[in-house]
Amino acid sequence: MSEETKSPASYATPIAIILAGVVIAGAIFYGEVQEPKSAKTNILANQVLIDNFEPVTKTDNIAGNPNGELTIIEYSDLECPFCKVFHLTMNDLIAERSDIRWVYRHFPLSELHAKATTEAVASECARVQGGNNIFWQYIDQIFTITTSNDGLDLAILPEIASTLGLDVTAFNTCLTEEQTLTKVLSDYDDAIAIGADGTPFVIATYKDGTPIAIFKAMQDGSINEADPVIQDLASDINRLYVKNIEALSGQ
Repeated sequence: MSEETKSPASYATPIAIILAGVVIAGAIFYGEVQEPKSAKTNILANQVLIDNFEPVTKTDNIAGNPNGELTIIEYSDLECPFCKVFHLTMNDLIAERSDIRWVYRHFPLSELHAKATTEAVASECARVQGGNNIFWQYIDQIFTITTSNDGLDLAILPEIASTLGLDVTAFNTCLTEEQTLTKVLSDYDDAIAIGADGTPFVIATYKDGTPIAIFKAMQDGSINEADPVIQDLASDINRLYVKNIEALSGQ
């Protein structure tokens, strides 16, 4: 996914799906047209993912239905503009569908976004104090406020904590502690281990944790070769993603 491997000028368009090692739909990656990778390359990438994939545990940040039939695991960067669109899309998706479990993992691309790691740590500090629900409210606030690409003033981080009823002194102390940074870096290392090459890097799995698709971008097009479950999921994500692109472009 050319997602946030580079610095595109706009939110642009989305998604190709890699399923069983084959590009199912197009390869338009956020404002740039690229040739699809070979099937062999994608098969190898999927095997790397399967061999190194970290199953979902209670330490993960989980929204939606905790017992959903489908799990969407997102490796995300809080200053990535495409992650902002995808975040809105996923909020819409879990509001529409009761079969989705959404797992958020950190993949701050510090070479592109110098503030992203600090913001990721801040979100984990919110979780330390307030639990899973406060974590999600915290990142909702960040994605609402930031204009992306290091657009957030880091001085706002404690202010967000305060609006959520957190102890700001404890929050600020947490920002300097190794434990929360370690959690963020652990997610980052997991992303690298499975071959993540940009953000958002999104994996769909069945309830048993078996990876069934990698969402590499969102693009209209035929996905007739895909599992019907993935067809439906891709259609919903694409529809909501486009809606949110249009909404953000109009701001």
